[in-house]
Amino acid sequence: MARPVKYKPDDIIEALNRYIDDTEDPLIKEFCLQYGISSSRFYDLTKDNTALLEAIKRATEKDEIYLLRNAESNKINPTFSIFRLKQPVHGYTDRQDVKVSGNVSFAGEAELKD
Repeated sequence: MARPVKYKPDDIIEALNRYIDDTEDPLIKEFCLQYGISSSRFYDLTKDNTALLEAIKRATEKDEIYLLRNAESNKINPTFSIFRLKQPVHGYTDRQDVKVSGNVSFAGEAELKD
């Protein structure tokens, strides 16, 4: 059985900041693969580490800007950009305005009012 690898948060933050600066579209999963750490272990290290959380936010914001700018200019597929922006990390959602009016009785019959 191999000895567990010890990761120093300061080294990871430094490497992540370098990756963000050097990459046009930074992705945390890609960074983890290149750094040799599982993404679950990486996110475990974020507990109580505000500097690492800030670096992740910076990567996410740079990714968001990349998607918005390049979809707008058709350098990347706008549909795929929308799909990526709707992932929980970015927080974009479809918005539907639904207006419902009416009166529903307990018998299951509905009366619509204008």
